Amino acid sequence: MKAYHFSLSTVLRIRALEERLARERLLVAQRALRTAHQEHQALAAKLGELTVPSRLTTIEEIRWVGDQAQRLNEQIRVRHERVVEVSCARDQANAAWTAARKRTGALERLEAQSVARWRHESERSEVAELDDVANARHRVAGVNP
Repeated sequence: MKAYHFSLSTVLRIRALEERLARERLLVAQRALRTAHQEHQALAAKLGELTVPSRLTTIEEIRWVGDQAQRLNEQIRVRHERVVEVSCARDQANAAWTAARKRTGALERLEAQSVARWRHESERSEVAELDDVANARHRVAGVNP
């Protein structure tokens, strides 16, 4: 089996893209949930406004109002199921985004540690070179430590 070696920055860039996609999916799911809630509330309000006329009515008008109420009630039930379905999808998208964020955060911390380690090594190397230069200058001048 071939071993693959990827640089940390490459993996971090990929994880950041995955996180961004997961975040966008979460935002789409939240918008869908908001829309489903609004549709459900609009139908519930429409059902609440449906009344039998206060004037003298016929049995046909009463049946019509009853039929409308049954249709609206069925539509409300369907919309409620849709709200529950979209809510579950939003929860899954939120969990996926949270996991992606954690993975990206871990890689960001690793990269920060790597940069700090590199900076420390670079500074230490620079100090060692300056010490060597100072020691060599003192030797040339005839001063022995």
